[in-house]
Amino acid sequence: CFSGEADIFLDAGATVGVHANVLPQNNIGQIDYHFAIESSDGTNTTISNFRFITSDVDVLIVEDTHDETLVPFYTDALTAQTKTFGVWDRTIEEINTNVFPVIFWFTGIDLPSLDAGDRTFLDTYVNDGGKLLVTGENIAADLAESATNSDVNFLNNVLKASFDGDHSGTFNLEGISGVEIGESFMLTLNGGDGADNQTSPDEIAPYDAIIDIVFSYEAVRGGAAVKSVVGSGKVVFFAFGFEAINAVADRNALIGSIYDWLVLPVANNDTAMPVVSLQLGQNYPNPFNPVTQIEYSIKSAENAVIDIYNIAGQKVRSFDNLEAGIHSITWNGISDTGTEVTSGVYFYRLKTSEKTETRKMLLLK
Repeated sequence: CFSGEADIFLDAGATVGVHANVLPQNNIGQIDYHFAIESSDGTNTTISNFRFITSDVDVLIVEDTHDETLVPFYTDALTAQTKTFGVWDRTIEEINTNVFPVIFWFTGIDLPSLDAGDRTFLDTYVNDGGKLLVTGENIAADLAESATNSDVNFLNNVLKASFDGDHSGTFNLEGISGVEIGESFMLTLNGGDGADNQTSPDEIAPYDAIIDIVFSYEAVRGGAAVKSVVGSGKVVFFAFGFEAINAVADRNALIGSIYDWLVLPVANNDTAMPVVSLQLGQNYPNPFNPVTQIEYSIKSAENAVIDIYNIAGQKVRSFDNLEAGIHSITWNGISDTGTEVTSGVYFYRLKTSEKTETRKMLLLK
């Protein structure tokens, strides 16, 4: 077993099998590493690059564009909200796992936008309970009108939008009063410290009456973003690029608002969380002070417990009187010894005889 760089020498004609185990060692996020094969005289080298992302990150960011300069607009905003993340370059490799509870998928201004493989994955992901943000200037127009990549069914039934036009006529957006995520925001998509890459943000409408418009374009009042509950999953669709929002403070606040709505248990939004062998919802509110709610779903309460740990790994509170089905517990920031815990990051873990799931929360006083 090697840690760090390891050298394996082969005689001429010899073969060897190499198996790599990547051990996160309680660190959340991603690591890049490579496997190099070099000839004995140093004249020929083959290098394979790998990226490992732990499944317990708060958000998987999918970079579905050839413009890698857009990535920091997402990573910086999530960092400002104390969220952990990994970045997957979709232009290099398809995604074939749905273990990540929240995905932020951005396409920049690339065409085609979401290809057939992407759409198949995302359809399954959302209907299996995934929480998804999709954002990009040309997505709606591409799915509605492209000669080679159109998929109106996906636009209507997964993104829950219909296409109204490929140029809104304005770069100013208004959040819809009384609607979560967008309320109180006034956004501009050009200039400032944003990516300044929008030329024709799409105009969309909700596909049916129960879908919420989150943002509208200021001048023409057409839709710019919608949110929807799809079974046990959730979708936020921006018909523009999030990266183009021209103020870092707006990007930071908005990405937190998106995340908080996505992880709010679906049971609080008129559609119940399905009873599965084990499912642990993101606490709400998060950050919190001092009370937060944690929803869970278990088929059997035998040996089931929710434990809360501080950043040092010390257990501060246990809830062992859990019930089978869909329920929630409330934590008031008090430890098992009856003392108030301090501000900071805490981890809560749902454990049964068969499975364990962990999430992170932030107490701010």
